[in-house]
Amino acid sequence: MMKTTEKQTEHIMTQYDVKKLYKDILEKEQVTSLHVNNGIIEIRYADGTMTQFKRSKWRKKFKKIKSRG
Repeated sequence: MMKTTEKQTEHIMTQYDVKKLYKDILEKEQVTSLHVNNGIIEIRYADGTMTQFKRSKWRKKFKKIKSRG
C-alpha cells in the first residue's frame, strides 16, 4: 500500500469574491450594438470585441465568420 504524506493530502484553497466575478462577467458580456447589413450580423460587446455571422443562402441559417477577439 502507498502511504499518503501531508503534502499529498494538503489542498490549496483560494477564496474568490463570487459576486464581483459574476458582475465582471455580466459587464463583459453586455451587448453594446447590433448591426445587420446584407445578411451579415455584427454584434459588439462592452469589452470591445466583436462577433460576425453570415446567413447561408441555401440552408437559411447563420454561420459564424468571425469570433470574438
